[in-house]
Amino acid sequence: GDRTTVSEQPTFPHFSAEDIIENEKDFQWSVDMAGIKAKDLNIELVGKELKLSGMRRHVNGEHKSFSSSFEVCFMTIDVSSFTANLYGGVLMIKADKNKLRKPQRIEVTESEDPDADEAKKKKLAKQKEAEKRHKKEREKLAAEMKKLKK
Repeated sequence: GDRTTVSEQPTFPHFSAEDIIENEKDFQWSVDMAGIKAKDLNIELVGKELKLSGMRRHVNGEHKSFSSSFEVCFMTIDVSSFTANLYGGVLMIKADKNKLRKPQRIEVTESEDPDADEAKKKKLAKQKEAEKRHKKEREKLAAEMKKLKK
């Protein structure tokens, strides 16, 4: 949902999903930023939320912070395709619709049980131990048989 928090003044920047202009190439927002400098702005895409925050510096040295955010419905766009430009007191944010986020493959493994691999290792170790014991017992029996034949 749309959220705007402002330090007690309605003159702070606000933008929302309704402000989006969509064309064939991109999504665009323009936000009135009169009196705000680019260095005082922060724009982030966090999860499905586009967040705009910053600070307005007044002539008397007073600073007022603001933030505005809204949920975006086009999460397949690569965040590197976003641009933001401040010119003449208007912030223009664009997202190129043709630059989709690349799908990321998640490898699937197969086993009967998530702990099956560990259980197999333990079983093999026990089998090897048992084989060693049996070999020693056979060698011992063979040695005793030799003694009896003498």
